[in-house]
Amino acid sequence: MIGGFDPCAAAGLRAYAEEARRRGYDPAYCDSIVELAGDFEKLSATPRAVSIADPDAPPHRRDLPEVIAMMRRKYDVRDLVARLNDVAGSSKSMTLGIKVGQIWQEVDPRFVGPHKTVAGFDPDGKVQLSVQVGVGKVRITKAKPERFNGKRGGYQLIKDVS
Repeated sequence: MIGGFDPCAAAGLRAYAEEARRRGYDPAYCDSIVELAGDFEKLSATPRAVSIADPDAPPHRRDLPEVIAMMRRKYDVRDLVARLNDVAGSSKSMTLGIKVGQIWQEVDPRFVGPHKTVAGFDPDGKVQLSVQVGVGKVRITKAKPERFNGKRGGYQLIKDVS
């Protein structure tokens, strides 16, 4: 994982964007990676980042074996969600913390999108979201559970259910 405090992160992201362009990836995606690199560059120059960033530090967390196996292509994210649900004992609780009735919003610094309410889960493990599109009109959209992470390009929790 590359963090924003790492003074080398921006260079790594820019190199990734350049290679992605060379391979013909969506130009808007490549531009967003370059923009993120700029954000990381600013963040890594802050006094707080300079005082605590230590790229040579030993690992500070334990990797989940399921995630490592997924990265090695032993199974995909749907299998990971199923395994997490088995541990939690409920296919609707989604160990990732997503619950019916919660209100989420997309994280995108370019615009403020509408709030979306979790309406349920489809058989493929995607989260069903309802969004009001007019007076008395609601549209249902779907999103992968891994997008509910509070990070750019994902969703941030606005209101939890009681």
